[in-house]
This record gives sequence, C-alpha cells and structure tokens, in this order.
Amino acid sequence: LLLIIGFAVGLVITFFLPMAIASYVLGGEQIGDAFKIGFILDKVKEKLDSYLVSYLVSIGAIILAALLLFVPIIKYLIFPMAMFYVYLFLSILFAETCAPVADVTEETIEDELWRYLTFETDKKLGIY
Repeated sequence: LLLIIGFAVGLVITFFLPMAIASYVLGGEQIGDAFKIGFILDKVKEKLDSYLVSYLVSIGAIILAALLLFVPIIKYLIFPMAMFYVYLFLSILFAETCAPVADVTEETIEDELWRYLTFETDKKLGIY
C-alpha cells in the first residue's frame, strides 16, 4: 500500500515540479514562490494541453531508458549516459513548455546568460 501511495505522490510531484521551478524563477528566485500552489495551478491550466503532452513524453522517455536496465552489460555502461541525455532532453522540453507562461523571450534568455557569464550576480553578492 505504501509503495502505491509513494508512486502516486511521485507522479503528482513530477507533474508540478517544472512549473514550480518556473514560478521560483519568475518570483525573483525567492524559495517561497516555488510553493505558491494557486499560482502554479493557474499556470498549468493555461498551458494544460502542451504541459500534459510534455509530461507524458517525459514518462515515456524515462520508461524507455529504464528498459536498458534489462540488458546485463549495457546497464552499467550506457544507462548513466542515456539518463543524462534523457534529463537534458526533458529540461529543454519543459523549458519550451513553460517559457510562454513566463513570458520569456530569446532576448530575456540572452540577457540572463550574459549576466551570469559576466559575473554580475556574483559582484552584487560580494563574491568577486
């Protein structure tokens, strides 16, 4: 029974986690913004069709990668690399799904990338 409950909770958490991360980023990287359930639910409802497709693709990709565990030698050599690329693919997939909700444009991404490459954030925090 606990296994079934844990599996169900895991599915629910993985469904809302990408939008919670987007909420965290939109809120100025305040940790409390990742837990604003109403905001997250509203944003998921806005893009429910593409968000649901992305979620189902992610579940399918993880299951396909997990099938490598049944091949004796490959599971030690290929599985870690396969999971890296699966998670990389899923990050890009959910970024594309959550970007319209967050009003993120290519210019915004370039500005943020430039800010991190020039250590502006670190200078403000007094690290450099």
